[in-house]
Amino acid sequence: MQPTGARVLRTGKSMAIAAASLAGCLAMLLTVGCATVQSQRPAPRPQPLPEPYLSQVAAVQPPPAAEEILDLTPEMLGYLQTHIDDSRFRTHKVRSLSRLLLHPGLLGIDYDARRTGTAAETFRSRTGNCLSLSILFVAMARELGLDARFQQVEVVPQWDMEGDVLFAARHVNVYGHLRGWGDYVMDFYPFPEEPRGRRRMLTDGEAIGQFYNNLGAVRLAAGDYAGAWVYFRAAIREAPRWSDTWSNLGLLYQRAGDARSAEEMLRHALALESDNTSAINNLAVLLHRQGRDEEAGKWLDEIQRVRESNPYYYYALARQAEEAGDYGRALSHIEHAMRMKGEESLFRRKAAELARLLEAEGTGEAYRTTGGGQSAPGEPEPAIL
Repeated sequence: MQPTGARVLRTGKSMAIAAASLAGCLAMLLTVGCATVQSQRPAPRPQPLPEPYLSQVAAVQPPPAAEEILDLTPEMLGYLQTHIDDSRFRTHKVRSLSRLLLHPGLLGIDYDARRTGTAAETFRSRTGNCLSLSILFVAMARELGLDARFQQVEVVPQWDMEGDVLFAARHVNVYGHLRGWGDYVMDFYPFPEEPRGRRRMLTDGEAIGQFYNNLGAVRLAAGDYAGAWVYFRAAIREAPRWSDTWSNLGLLYQRAGDARSAEEMLRHALALESDNTSAINNLAVLLHRQGRDEEAGKWLDEIQRVRESNPYYYYALARQAEEAGDYGRALSHIEHAMRMKGEESLFRRKAAELARLLEAEGTGEAYRTTGGGQSAPGEPEPAIL
């Protein structure tokens, strides 16, 4: 098994890139297993980029300050006062704010997986990914006196390719508690039928770190290495234990020609999160290019172990096979996923749908004799999960 040629970035739409990471709804590579290690190793110090990129850093426009990301402008405050009755119950405020952001006759904000913005930028542009929309909702909800916090949620992998960079998205939504009523979740994920996995509350610093990480990943994919370095450094200042940023920083050093720093960043990412498949893939690519194939192979085996421990990996395989018209193989993958997580209603619905497609084709009986669920020899591998 050779390392994938694409680099993986993580972002927080969160987003992730093959070899780099983004946070937000593109929140980019879904981390399977998410085994976080409480590393006692001190964080490495990101080194200056080699020339010619170092001399370009001074010309990079500084990122918005952390406190600006959740700021509301006078126009936004006036909009809230006009459209939301501050005297109503908290539950009414939550529903009204949701309607305010999404109703076509009001702000009507559209989902755009690639667009990460501050609360004010998302308000002005009327577009954003799940991280941007969550930032805007949290900022406005807090202005209305509501409890609103960021939450990361495991979702089925979503991928986007740009050049030789593969973006893998993490997902962020909003969680809050209304005293005397209960909890609420505001979720801007564009695939409402998809299942949700584990959830983890994020600090504001971690969400802001994902904001900078996303914008750094976009710059890295565009070849703006100086800009990416500035944004990844900002992300680390806000969220020094966020594995995705270290992985993306490792990819940046690799592309800039500093293999030593690249390996140091990637290994630190894995010390923080041992199942970070973006970091594993990018480290394997780096080692393979240095001729360290035996060591690279061990990391590729680890990627496969992580994949095969995740039922949503088999769901992704099933969707890929279904799109190719191979319903028998798709059903085999879904049945594998169901054996791993039988309570997932999405798997049961997909299995029933595939069974109907096979029956319509008249191949149901033939399928029952083939079994499988693994990639056939020579069959293309799916994107790294």
